[in-house]
Amino acid sequence: QRASFFIVVACLLIAGCFVVMPGIRRHLEEQRNHTHRVQLFNEASGVPPNFVSTDGAAQAVRELGADSSDEAEQMLFALASRQPEIPAIYAQSDAIRELRRRRSPELAGFLARLINTGTLIDSRKEAAQALQGLPCNEACTTSLLDYLSRIEGGELNVENTGSSLQRSSLDEIVDGRLSEEQQEIYELINNV
Repeated sequence: QRASFFIVVACLLIAGCFVVMPGIRRHLEEQRNHTHRVQLFNEASGVPPNFVSTDGAAQAVRELGADSSDEAEQMLFALASRQPEIPAIYAQSDAIRELRRRRSPELAGFLARLINTGTLIDSRKEAAQALQGLPCNEACTTSLLDYLSRIEGGELNVENTGSSLQRSSLDEIVDGRLSEEQQEIYELINNV
């Protein structure tokens, strides 16, 4: 009778291991994945001491883009928004590109809000290109029209706010290129 009791207890312990172990394994795997995502986010954002080269930051953004988790998507949104505490200047366009591939339902509204006079020209252009073919609801359209209205009213984009007392011929060439790129962005927005 005692032997059968130990056999039953042993069977319960073995069965418990088969039930509990996969749960523990999943938890440890998710912890490892979370830690890896945080490391990629820090590399992409350039948060000290994690500064890596521009190529390294772009690779980190691509790896986050390949991760199908909600956490990775939220990290991409954070990189694309270029929040003040995230100095990721170059990762912003890459993050927008990765979000474009995901086609998240909240993407159009996010991109429309991202297109403003304080956003870098490359990121504005990437956002305007990503909006092509996405459904733009009333709030999305209002945000884009507000941007165009402010530009029409004389508000300057961030790239036009620098001023120099002595204009060089290089400044004129750069200004011409910027003007062309800005016109392209305005046309993309009008298409939406």
